Amino acid sequence: MDIEELKKIANELRKESLKIVYNAQSGHLGGSLSESDLLAALYFYKLNIDSKKPSWKDRDRFVLSKGHASPAYYAALSMKGFFNKKELDNFRKIDNMLQGHPELNTPGVDFAGGSLGQGICFANGIALAGKLDKKNYKVFVLIGDGESQEGSVWEAAMAAAHHQLDNLIVILDKNQVQETGKTKEVMNIDPATD
Repeated sequence: MDIEELKKIANELRKESLKIVYNAQSGHLGGSLSESDLLAALYFYKLNIDSKKPSWKDRDRFVLSKGHASPAYYAALSMKGFFNKKELDNFRKIDNMLQGHPELNTPGVDFAGGSLGQGICFANGIALAGKLDKKNYKVFVLIGDGESQEGSVWEAAMAAAHHQLDNLIVILDKNQVQETGKTKEVMNIDPATD
């Protein structure tokens, strides 16, 4: 998989996100658009996963902490073969598996969360369990810059360093926007990426 192929996949994820949100007339589009490149790289290049065995014990784990950005995540999971693409038409419909925030009944989902700032805490637990069980899997967690204003994110970062969780990879989606305005105007997190 080369960079041009990954760019094409990322653009497909963006298109699917638009369709998903438009069809549902509901959903958070901005976070899905900003994470599409990352999801393409993770799901089609980096993650050691098998869509035929979604509960495989030695798989890498992915935690979408900013769960409201589920449309692109669902698009990636369907493209990777975890479930039929037709399921995307059921986004946010009652009694269907693709809700506004990921749920564990969705194949390929490792974390069900809602409140921001919890994903990195959960990812710490998975990473620590992997180390204690002498497993080689990696845990990738995507956090948003708005949620990085939460104290729990910084406590989790300190805990990860303290427990030497070298199997944990935290990725900050610094799209600079949150629900109530620009991140640096609401509560600046810089120099988080310097």
